[in-house]
Amino acid sequence: MKSVASSLGLPPPGRLERLFIIVSLLLVTQALTPLISLGGSDADALGDSNTATMLSALAVYSVAFFLLMRRPMAMVDTARDDFLLLAMFLLPVASVIWSVDRSVSFRRVVALVMTGIYCIYLARRLSPRDFLRYLLLTLFLGGMMSLVYTVLDPRDAIVHTAVNTGSWQGVYGHKAILGRIAALAVTVSVYVRPRHVWERPMRWATIAIFIFLSIQSQSRASWLMMLGGVGFMFLIAIVRNRRLSSGIKLTIAMACGLAVIGAVAANWTAILADFGRDDTFSGRTTLWTGAIAVANAHHPIWGAGYRAFWTATGSAGVRDYIQDWFRVPSHGHNGYLDVWLELGYAGVALFAIFLVAMIGRLTRRILREPGEPVWAAFAIFFFVFILNNASISVAFKHTDIAWICAVLTGLYTRACVDVRLPIFSRAERRRLHVVVPPPAKAPARPPLRPRIASLAEAQ
Repeated sequence: MKSVASSLGLPPPGRLERLFIIVSLLLVTQALTPLISLGGSDADALGDSNTATMLSALAVYSVAFFLLMRRPMAMVDTARDDFLLLAMFLLPVASVIWSVDRSVSFRRVVALVMTGIYCIYLARRLSPRDFLRYLLLTLFLGGMMSLVYTVLDPRDAIVHTAVNTGSWQGVYGHKAILGRIAALAVTVSVYVRPRHVWERPMRWATIAIFIFLSIQSQSRASWLMMLGGVGFMFLIAIVRNRRLSSGIKLTIAMACGLAVIGAVAANWTAILADFGRDDTFSGRTTLWTGAIAVANAHHPIWGAGYRAFWTATGSAGVRDYIQDWFRVPSHGHNGYLDVWLELGYAGVALFAIFLVAMIGRLTRRILREPGEPVWAAFAIFFFVFILNNASISVAFKHTDIAWICAVLTGLYTRACVDVRLPIFSRAERRRLHVVVPPPAKAPARPPLRPRIASLAEAQ
């Protein structure tokens, strides 16, 4: 479980680099929303096209890029080692060519590519265990900041509108985001392996803080996501059992999963009613019908281009289907539909292959290394990513912790950051203190005269 840095003898991150990693994780977990939204509205700050968000992300990703450029071929090798992940970023880049709004697609493609570079930086600089430890500290800070922010400024930290009055959102700007982060925080706290004494109580404090914040958020979808994550933990515990064979473990896990799916399908209407929803998902089916009709009429094969459908040009005609809505939303409230709307059938096929491949890699890692908890953590990250993408577009979304964790899942499970090592010169090895064993010397041959004497004695 060593990172490339440790494998090469590179020093661990220093104080400034550790601070940079924590600040960058605070940004991608959206814990800096109050700072980003200064002078604007929280709704604008939550959008992935917000100017302050994109500038902040560009600054963070530029630092990560320049840190990687110290070994440019290492970054290139990491990208080439996983062609599937490379294709996941190349398709949105190529979609700028046929985009209905090239300026929007280009700006967001730049942010998406920089997000991928940031993921490579994390994967090459931190081992999976270290990433969980940094993420735990970041989430603990975000939870504490949410509590303090709610006490100091309840007008912004608590919703006072007629729809979601009394819902807490903390520093995350929206109750749904707070609920998603809560599910992530509980998962990290369960599976992280503390290295220092102070990390043990921080795990329990993080669980307590985010369970409380999740309850106060009143986000029923987030409660369902957290319950699903807890149930998935039990399935992973079965798969990680060392006493059972792989076939038995997979059979039990699949049977439990199918039983849960069947129970949910049989009681789907009642579950929706309990969570304050109906068969139309609060009118979203009408939105989806309009979006599908517009996409089929104008760009069914290749899509409207990355992040270009829900613009004035791309979604023209959707308004006719949702005249009772206040405005046309910035996303389709369904990430799987948005993949087709933006990237067409090629995007749907590629994303489906990505999902299947990541599930296969995680299953293989858990079966081969049942004693390693990080793979269980990344499996739940990916499970939450799949669930969350059904209600909000997080697939292919720049500067979002859900998408970053999905990309890191590919990098870490592929092990491309552990196998391929960059080539260093002799001077660089001396500077980095990389221990290179000297070449083995051939055994010295005995002198000729003793050999002749020994042969004569033998005769």
